[in-house]
Amino acid sequence: MLTRRRRAAVLAVTMTFTLAGAASATAATAATAATAATAATALTTVASWPLTTDGRDITGNGHTAVVDPTMPGVSFGPSGATFNGNGRLVVAKSAQLSPDGRDFQFGLSYVTAADSHANLLQAGNTHLTDPFVKIELAGVPKCRITGALDSVPLKASTSTVDGKWHTASCSRTGPLLQFVIDGVVVAHRQVDVGFVDLSPKDWYMGAKGGRNVDDGDKFTGKIRNAYVGIG
Repeated sequence: MLTRRRRAAVLAVTMTFTLAGAASATAATAATAATAATAATALTTVASWPLTTDGRDITGNGHTAVVDPTMPGVSFGPSGATFNGNGRLVVAKSAQLSPDGRDFQFGLSYVTAADSHANLLQAGNTHLTDPFVKIELAGVPKCRITGALDSVPLKASTSTVDGKWHTASCSRTGPLLQFVIDGVVVAHRQVDVGFVDLSPKDWYMGAKGGRNVDDGDKFTGKIRNAYVGIG
């Protein structure tokens, strides 16, 4: 049976290790976030869509996001573009939006209270043998980067279907692939996916790309501040 003095000593040691572990975890998270921030600052934003009044690209590069007439359920407002579950924005393919062998990052802000399975931002179609990138909701937020050598999925562990605004970004820095939700790295892998040629690929927001507009994965909610950055 422990005396009062020994119980106090054990508790002090336990608290010391607990606090040390928490400090180490915090430091590791901060270091990872700093690495992501450093990588992001080395990129050039080649397209940026606030989506508050229309689909214009404010970088001046002319990559306008237009409402797909076959899926017209998109409207613009001060808080972003609203998707009613049958809307899609399309950005025409461009070599300027293709990272090829370079570092890159793409991302957006979004909010939904109902949609747990939908595409948010995507370039190309979902074919594992054909380069494409996407951020989606599939129970939890996910992203995928597919290059000439490999296709790598990354996913968060918790849902963001809560009626609150969230940010999401997916990036490649050398072989390091990272998925960031609300400024926190939620998944990462070291994989060389190879050349990511998106030059023949349109970009889509609010639904998947492809020939069939009834494929599903249509978003109900709001999107704003989407972007593409390339090194």
